[in-house]
Amino acid sequence: MILKTRKDYNIKMLFCGHQKCKPLHYFGEGIHSSYVIHCVINGKGKFVTNGKTYDLKKGDIFLITPNNVVFYQADEENPWEYVWISIEGENVDKYLCNCGLSKKNPVINFERIDKVLECVEKMLKYNESSFYQEMKLQSLLYDFLAILSENLPQKQIDDSKTNYYIEKAIDYINYNYHYDITINDMAKYLSINRCYLSHIFKKYLNISPSKYLVEFRMSKAEELLRNTDLTIKAISNSCGYQDVISFSKTFKKLRKISPSKYRNEKF
Repeated sequence: MILKTRKDYNIKMLFCGHQKCKPLHYFGEGIHSSYVIHCVINGKGKFVTNGKTYDLKKGDIFLITPNNVVFYQADEENPWEYVWISIEGENVDKYLCNCGLSKKNPVINFERIDKVLECVEKMLKYNESSFYQEMKLQSLLYDFLAILSENLPQKQIDDSKTNYYIEKAIDYINYNYHYDITINDMAKYLSINRCYLSHIFKKYLNISPSKYLVEFRMSKAEELLRNTDLTIKAISNSCGYQDVISFSKTFKKLRKISPSKYRNEKF
């Protein structure tokens, strides 16, 4: 049986806009408190960040990161027109990295800028405060990021997929460790080969997925032994072991102490 995982990715759109700038219109030097993505749909301008100056044109996208000093200005003869969105959240960096954007790489070029414009124009239609409109904006935010992710070079796509598989495998363990899951279940959930899953775990985490699962279960067992009055059998069941003897043997092998003695020593 494959068990679904759940996770709050904690990414949210704050504002969005569409602006046709006057010649030499500028911002800065200054900072923004959130992530802001500008997508140039016409004209030219320049963007200065981290000591570098970028001359930008139609199809270029530039990222402003929170509390990072920037300056940007429209061209005098052919001032730019851009759409922009402002976002925040704990995992924004991960999402943007999967789109090829980061503080170190704040500018990319996107040939299908018309798709970006269409998406932001849809966002601008939802300008009222309601749960329905908030959910539509969230949906369009994911659409926006999905559009940008099409632009990734193959190496970054491969790296992104690897990171995705590892993160989703860890999520799967986090939310399903108390069930009788196997590495085969995990690989099937990710739609990848078990050998490949083992390969990327060992390469990037220096541990096999099976050992990671066992270590995770033992860490959870330690928490329950320290912080609850649950019986050893109940803790065993809660950590994915239906056989309390097998659980106790595994715990003692890895922690060099039995579960009951571990509990007594900690209290």
